[in-house]
Amino acid sequence: MLSEKTDLENTEAFNKESVKDLRKLSTKDINGKDFTSKDFEKYDLTMVNVFATWCTACVKEIPDLVEVQNEMKSKGVNIVGVVTDPVDDNGENKEAIEKSKVIHEKTKASYPFLMPDK
Repeated sequence: MLSEKTDLENTEAFNKESVKDLRKLSTKDINGKDFTSKDFEKYDLTMVNVFATWCTACVKEIPDLVEVQNEMKSKGVNIVGVVTDPVDDNGENKEAIEKSKVIHEKTKASYPFLMPDK
């Protein structure tokens, strides 16, 4: 599916300069709620799912990830999503943010969708 959108090749969800150490992670979710490294402390392991709103296969796997989270939460496992396209060269991509919110609702995702930094 990556061949659908090659302009994201060799890009990163978070700038290496701003996050050299995940203990300093600070970002927001698609609803503007703060998300920091402290949000990881309740869990032994957090799976990070990086996806784009235009990636059909990525969106289709979200309900399966919700099931995994529900099954594994009691074992200390969490999931967070990082949506790659709500931020572009011009700043926030409001259309992609709204699409992310619709995907979050329709897939019944119980985990946050995080926004990458510039």
